[in-house]
Amino acid sequence: MFIVVMKEAVLILVTLFSFFSARAFYPINGFKYTNQSDKEVNKKDDLGRKQGPWVVYGKDRPAKGYPTNGKVEEGSYNDNRKQGFWTKYFSDGKTPRLIGEFDKGRPRGQYTKMYTNGKVREKGTFINGKQQGTYQTFHKNGKIAQEKTFNRNGLEEGVQKYFYPNGQIEFEFTKTNGTTKGTATRYTEDGQVKEIIKYDAGGKIISHESKKITTKPKTVVSGAGGPSGKVGNMRGKEFDKDGYNKVYNSDEELWLDGKFKNGKLWDGKLYKYDSDGILLKIEVWKNGKYHSDGQL
Repeated sequence: MFIVVMKEAVLILVTLFSFFSARAFYPINGFKYTNQSDKEVNKKDDLGRKQGPWVVYGKDRPAKGYPTNGKVEEGSYNDNRKQGFWTKYFSDGKTPRLIGEFDKGRPRGQYTKMYTNGKVREKGTFINGKQQGTYQTFHKNGKIAQEKTFNRNGLEEGVQKYFYPNGQIEFEFTKTNGTTKGTATRYTEDGQVKEIIKYDAGGKIISHESKKITTKPKTVVSGAGGPSGKVGNMRGKEFDKDGYNKVYNSDEELWLDGKFKNGKLWDGKLYKYDSDGILLKIEVWKNGKYHSDGQL
């Protein structure tokens, strides 16, 4: 009797261990996804139904253009239906672009979408084909872009907000079962009230007021300067450490073009090439710091 009980206890422990091991989660930006790489995957039962951990590789879907051994998506199946968290990847086959929860083959539960840099682009909850609860999107710099709330009917409910990339609120209004009501306020990027709109109970605009905006002087912050032109090739000309110069690299390719300050590129362009001399990028520098990419 004792031996039988012990055998049953061991069997239960093994089963629980297997269950939780198969659901090992790996965090990404606070969200969890299942990595199937270290498990036995892609198995079918006697009826030909997909069961358990599953990974779709680039070689399985060549038309998508993924690397042969890169991942297209991974998760788990139960009787040929997606179940639990699934991860979909960008075309590099390794960077997650979407992590979402499935129930009996249909999206249900939390999901998160990412930018290629790994930062969160969007997250929310999907139930019965509709958004529910808190919904957020984010700018590429990681700051929130919009924040909304959806009711059980999938309609916007409560205070809804949009934000500028600097974090300042841009537009704020209130929804009741999808209808805009009350006062909506629009702001400038520096926080000034730009516009006030009032709605009646049916969502119709009853008044509109534009506010006078005060232009605030911008504080120009200088950078530390770009590369030093002293180490470049001036093609026989004298380098002016506090003036305009065209500086070439050792391969006689234009490298720096613009105004210099204390020997460093201050306002101008920085040209970047590959090992074969092909121009890859033009950086625009202003006031001693990188400003933007120029047109090739």
